[in-house]
Amino acid sequence: MCHAVTHDILAMNKAALALFGVVEDELRGKTIMDFIDDADRAALEKRLHGPVQDVETWGPWAFHTDARDFFAVCERRRIDLQGTPAFVVHVRDVTGQVNDERRLRESEQRYAMALRGANDGIWDWDLVTDELYLSARFCELLGYKEGELGHTSEVWFGKVHPDDVERLRTEIDLHLSKVTPRLKVEYRIRHKKGHYVWMLTRGVAVFEGEHAVRMAGSQTDISDRKVDEERIAQGTFYDQLTGLANRLLFLDRLSFLTQRAAGNKEYAFTVVLLDIDRFEMVNESYGHAAGDTLLAEVGTRLSQFVGSLDTLARIGGDEFGVSLDGVSDVAVAIHRARSFLETLDEPFDLGGDLVTLSASIGIAVNDGRYGHSDDLLRDAATAMHRAKKRGCSSQEVFDEEMHEEAVALLRTEAELRRGIAEEEFELFYQPVIKLSDGSIAGSEALVRWNHPERGLVMPDAFIPIAEESGLIVPLGEWIMYEACRQCSQWIEIGLDPGSVSVNLSALQFKSGIIHDLIGGALKRASLEGTRLHVELTESAVMADPEKAIEIFRETEKLGVRFVVDDFGTGFSSLSYLKRFRFGSLKIDRSFVRDLATDAENAALVAAVIALAHSFRSLCVGEGVETTDQLSYLRLLKCDLAQGYLFSHPVPAAEFEEMLRSGVKGWHRLLF
Repeated sequence: MCHAVTHDILAMNKAALALFGVVEDELRGKTIMDFIDDADRAALEKRLHGPVQDVETWGPWAFHTDARDFFAVCERRRIDLQGTPAFVVHVRDVTGQVNDERRLRESEQRYAMALRGANDGIWDWDLVTDELYLSARFCELLGYKEGELGHTSEVWFGKVHPDDVERLRTEIDLHLSKVTPRLKVEYRIRHKKGHYVWMLTRGVAVFEGEHAVRMAGSQTDISDRKVDEERIAQGTFYDQLTGLANRLLFLDRLSFLTQRAAGNKEYAFTVVLLDIDRFEMVNESYGHAAGDTLLAEVGTRLSQFVGSLDTLARIGGDEFGVSLDGVSDVAVAIHRARSFLETLDEPFDLGGDLVTLSASIGIAVNDGRYGHSDDLLRDAATAMHRAKKRGCSSQEVFDEEMHEEAVALLRTEAELRRGIAEEEFELFYQPVIKLSDGSIAGSEALVRWNHPERGLVMPDAFIPIAEESGLIVPLGEWIMYEACRQCSQWIEIGLDPGSVSVNLSALQFKSGIIHDLIGGALKRASLEGTRLHVELTESAVMADPEKAIEIFRETEKLGVRFVVDDFGTGFSSLSYLKRFRFGSLKIDRSFVRDLATDAENAALVAAVIALAHSFRSLCVGEGVETTDQLSYLRLLKCDLAQGYLFSHPVPAAEFEEMLRSGVKGWHRLLF
């Protein structure tokens, strides 16, 4: 209760005292203005000095005392107190309500600000009425103004890419059925300008009991991320040169098809591997840039013969792979493979030069018996290597015999690797005889493998494997050193072994470390270079004549002489032969074999001997087995000979005895 004129507080009941947190003595001389918050003081003064109503409601206003702060609504009633005008004021505490309303306003303001500032579009879907709220940003992401899209779910789903609608609806259904805790899905949606943009939608549903009644979430434009992912995938799974699938993607495709074939007996597919024949000659003749251009064109041509369900890939280098979906008939696979070969028949234009290519093809059919795609690709490669051995433009279909051979080959390679590490090899020596006096001019070092289980293994059984696997490099290094060491040892004990010849493989010759290999072996063995002859086949020399000339000139500084082996089987150029500076030519045994019975052979051998002498080189007839062959070689003035007529290759100890005795029996053959 308060005075109507002075507004002094006359009395408060207990509830009011508790609300204001005061005692009755503290009210003396106080007015309502003493408790009102500064923020609402002006409004209260206006009410107090305004027209007086019998009943008035004020507030809610903020009140402040030493004890507490609170909000209240005041209802003022005019009364007459014993002739004195007064007011009864009912104060109702509404602090909780005011705070709730304030928090709600702040929340709404934050939500509105978030909507305006968010980069994501916001959506709110009433699942009962199908009313859909789309924020301004949602509309903007699709090129529309707020409200322009409409307010039903159809305006959303109707713009989703046809290929993505089912996935979007499935993901929504999974969430609404509580299979997934939240919605998260990527899809394409049509922009107002007509193109599609990638969106990531997240959302969560509100349930009443078991039924979803509402779902809300956000939508984010992920088009840039998708472009980046596509670029990364292009680099990860596609060949940059040809644009075709690469080995990784091809294996993934084969893995999928292999699983399908394993689970469906009626389904099969075929793998075709294609390797360009002698492609390294293109790189060596025209350069790698031209080679890359050629490979890209090969990929383009092959793609014209690949079906929509097939996969064409560049496996690596000049090797291509094709998976033929649903092809189980070997005849059909061979026919398809031939079409690949035929597309290479038309010449390729390399800067005005026409180049014709051929290829070797391996075929493997998966009818459900393969468990891993790697095994299938391995077998196709095995067939391809078999085709390559047959010659250009060949094709082979993998069979069990090839598998057994491949397993045996891998086993031999593993044993060969172990044998090199444990030095299971031994050099045999076959004497080279001077035809002028029957003396030993030198020897050829020939490797044998003392296999712990198979006994003495001839080089024909392991040298090709060593060359194919690259093991010929460490093995050849050992052979070179061991031959030099043995020759040096014979000299040290007073014997004259003449020269020792060591065969060099084409792979070693291409390695570019010949000078270091030979120089290192001579130095370790303390042997003069004039004692070492290095034999190279004519085909290895002519594969890169200019490089051969460079190697010859570099190595002859060590005193080493080169021998051209199997001469007559290749296609040497006389201009190159003149520049090679070889020490001797070896007439291939195929010409020596028919020397006494074939006049054309005899004429060819005579020409080779004359050619060698014109270059001031020696000529060696190899494979001499009969006295008639020997007689003809002497008649044609051949310098040296070797063969079974004189001796088989023998261990070092036996050859040492030959050096000691001089082998008088050879004189009887010659004189």
